[in-house]
Formats: sequence, structure tokens, C-alpha cells
Amino acid sequence: MGLLTRGLSSRARTFEETEPVPEWEYSRINLNEVPRRTDDIDLLNDAGKEGWELVTITTNNIAFLKRQIGEPARTQPVRRKAVAART
Repeated sequence: MGLLTRGLSSRARTFEETEPVPEWEYSRINLNEVPRRTDDIDLLNDAGKEGWELVTITTNNIAFLKRQIGEPARTQPVRRKAVAART
């Protein structure tokens, strides 16, 4: 018997395009350590002005933030519809 092969059928091919994948940097703010006279909302607003985006605040008052850095260096494939091959 012949060998079993895997791959696309001869009647259809899938074309892929690449789309940039953003790179992120992360930060955290322990809201329990904010001085008493400082409002934690003001602190988060200041971080937002610097490009930080709030991701979540945990139950123990840790704020996790992210912001995009530089030009994306990697790409991720985006699948497109299968197109009938010309034979």
C-alpha cells in the first residue's frame, strides 16, 4: 500500500495573510499603598494619561495595567477562505 499523506486537497488551497501582533508592557499598582491624601482614581487617571490601560483590579486592591510599546515585531497568521485551485 502507498503512504498516507496529509495536506490540502488538490482542489482547494488556503491562502494566509499576516497581521501585526501588538507588543505590550505591563505594570501594577498596589492601591493599598496609596498615601491617604491621594485618591486612587486620580492615580489611575494619571497612569491613563501616560498611555496605561487598566486591565483589572484584584480583590486585594492590586491594579494591573498595560500599554502598547513600539512597532509590532512579530506577525500572526490570519486564515482566509479556501480558494479553488486552477488545474
